[in-house]
Amino acid sequence: MDEPTDPFAERPDRTAELRPVLIEASASALELVASPEVGREWAHPSALDGMTVGGLAAHFIMALRRTVELLEADAPDTDRIATPFEFFGDNRREVGSALDDERGRWIVAASEDGAAEGQGEVVDELTSVIAQVDAALAEAAPGTTLATARIPDARARLDDFVRTRLVEVVLHGDDLAASVGVVWHPPRRAADEVIGVLVEMARERVGDLEVLRGLAREERAVPGVLRAL
Repeated sequence: MDEPTDPFAERPDRTAELRPVLIEASASALELVASPEVGREWAHPSALDGMTVGGLAAHFIMALRRTVELLEADAPDTDRIATPFEFFGDNRREVGSALDDERGRWIVAASEDGAAEGQGEVVDELTSVIAQVDAALAEAAPGTTLATARIPDARARLDDFVRTRLVEVVLHGDDLAASVGVVWHPPRRAADEVIGVLVEMARERVGDLEVLRGLAREERAVPGVLRAL
């Protein structure tokens, strides 16, 4: 019987490389969360359906803390490795909103509960969570895999999961900035990674040819080809 293929044999684990990129992006988002513009609009609706500005700010805590929680949990005993598209791509909606499903409603409710503590408390907690994520990633062994609640019979590479946290931080950073009428520029290294993840997801969803057309021959591309989420 053939030995199971090592899912990490094809490419090296990039967690050590990605760790400072995530921390830099998170620190930049933290400055935005702590800004007076966000504080003034805290209880007002954000750019995301059903979330206040404060709720969106508190959501960074949830998105980053998940890294620590999964590192502390047991991963399933399986050789199946989920791609970012598999466990992240179902956020893409053709119609409707995140509030149309139970998970989306739970995320909104939990974020709003966090926002109820106020801007100062959210800033303090987010500061602490960023430090926890930094320490947890520093201690993680190369080749670490995580459970993924969305796909119970698969594991996720830690470096892939870190890339999805970058997607969360960068896209929600823009959402938060847009909600309060300011422009936030993510760090360049973080933007590089997020663009790479989104293009990778688009390629997995529609194939290379359609992505190439979306980038260079829009007249022949399917509508929305590059919209990954």
